[in-house]
Amino acid sequence: MKENITLLSARVRKLQQDATSCTQNPLLDAIDSDFMRILERAQFPDAQVFVREFSKIVRHLQIDSVQQQIDLLSGYGEARAYDYIRQKNVPVYRVPRQGKQNKRTPDFRLDWNGTG
Repeated sequence: MKENITLLSARVRKLQQDATSCTQNPLLDAIDSDFMRILERAQFPDAQVFVREFSKIVRHLQIDSVQQQIDLLSGYGEARAYDYIRQKNVPVYRVPRQGKQNKRTPDFRLDWNGTG
């Protein structure tokens, strides 16, 4: 399992390089592969959930797969916000996806009172 997870940042970097060789791709360019590598090595439980979700997306992602790139960028933005809040020592929890379309609103909840 760990071997597959560590491929995420390398796969993102490769997609970015492939896209750059033929065109500009602002969706892929917005993703920081170094942050993906940090996320791969992170010890907080939700980090691995993010990595698994991203790995599913990038496994078959092509440079012309716009919807998958949008999905990746959306999840990436969520992960960055989650990590930023977590680093401020505010307890943050992911909200499970619900329904057929796996929608969730909001993406996570904050525990300002520290009560869980």
